[in-house]
Amino acid sequence: MNRQLIFTGYRALKQCKNQLGFLSTETLPTNKSSNPKEVTQQTAKFDEITHTGQAWDEADWRLQRFDENKKMVNPNIAANLIAEQPPKAIKERIAKSDYRLQRFDENKKMVNPNIAANLISEQPPKAIKERIAKCDGGHPALGHPAVFINLDKPGTHACGYCGQRYYNPHSTKPEQLSIHHIEV
Repeated sequence: MNRQLIFTGYRALKQCKNQLGFLSTETLPTNKSSNPKEVTQQTAKFDEITHTGQAWDEADWRLQRFDENKKMVNPNIAANLIAEQPPKAIKERIAKSDYRLQRFDENKKMVNPNIAANLISEQPPKAIKERIAKCDGGHPALGHPAVFINLDKPGTHACGYCGQRYYNPHSTKPEQLSIHHIEV
């Protein structure tokens, strides 16, 4: 039964095809496309300009082999400009009136000898009677986070953020103050 339906459907389609004629591939207009060997600058068909004034592509992509123009390079690229300049000394490039250099031209560089690590090491360790010390740097607005330091081991325990030292007088004897721990 199915074969008979398929066969009759095929016959009906074939009759319609013959009657209409345009469904046949023989009657369709053929668009002969050119071979790549036949494309030259004289035979190339350029695209029409669209309503926006832009051409989609100027010609067939295969015409790139006929292009004789060299690659255009922007002459104002920073690498080109730097390469063209002769090397100068740093002092020549920086103006003499630059205020940032004034203290280094005639005088020695002024450095504060009071380094924070040296100043905090001169501070005596704080005795805390509890097992855990909280170091917050004095004021929360200064940016020091709250650090909790365990003081169970004998010796001084330094804050890993600011370096302030703490000890527990119950677990640390005076001769054990030379033992140093850092809490991170």
